[in-house]
Amino acid sequence: GEGRGVRQQTAVKKLAIASLLTAVAVVGSLVSFPVLGSRCSPVQHMVNILCAVFLGPWYGVACAFAASFLRNLLGLGTLLAFPGSMVGALVCGLTYWGTRNLGATCVGEVFGTGILGGLAAWPIATLILGQSVAVYGYMGPFLISTVGGSIIAASSVRDASGLLSRAWAACRSFWGSFSSVPWLRKSRMADSCSCAASTILEVLASSQLHLRLTLLFSSFSSLAS
Repeated sequence: GEGRGVRQQTAVKKLAIASLLTAVAVVGSLVSFPVLGSRCSPVQHMVNILCAVFLGPWYGVACAFAASFLRNLLGLGTLLAFPGSMVGALVCGLTYWGTRNLGATCVGEVFGTGILGGLAAWPIATLILGQSVAVYGYMGPFLISTVGGSIIAASSVRDASGLLSRAWAACRSFWGSFSSVPWLRKSRMADSCSCAASTILEVLASSQLHLRLTLLFSSFSSLAS
């Protein structure tokens, strides 16, 4: 019925936005810095909060897993990316689901990644990666990374709302280009691809995001050294 169609459209919309945010997390991992064998990426934690606000906790965990997997495949991260992103995504997702408060969600991300994620990273670092580090050794690096990402998310969430809506419209247009004869829709497909690519760039550049990342990166590098 009509209700089922609405639910299906909502699910497809969330899946499309989740894919876009995963891409943002992977591309954003190019802005990272090494600390104690891990690569801290503030953009991943920004994406965690955006997923919590717009998609829900389970989509957030799935996005974090997919982004961590792709980062490892591309050589942009280590196995520590999994606990460093997924735990925080779950905690901040559940926090927003229960409170609908952005500030509390940012605190949940910081606690989930910095404390719980830092603890969860220890057995992976010692048993799998063969590193010698204290149980609390990754709390500091993870806290530095997640605080930066939380600040970016808190200041950019309004802009992200409009950009994600445009991304969904681009995805619908792109999908619609396949519903007819392909060779009659080449121009439409090209326009849709261009729109989707532009939206990814706008998400990264929203509210002068690139300037904020540059400032945060400089600050974190001085702290790490």
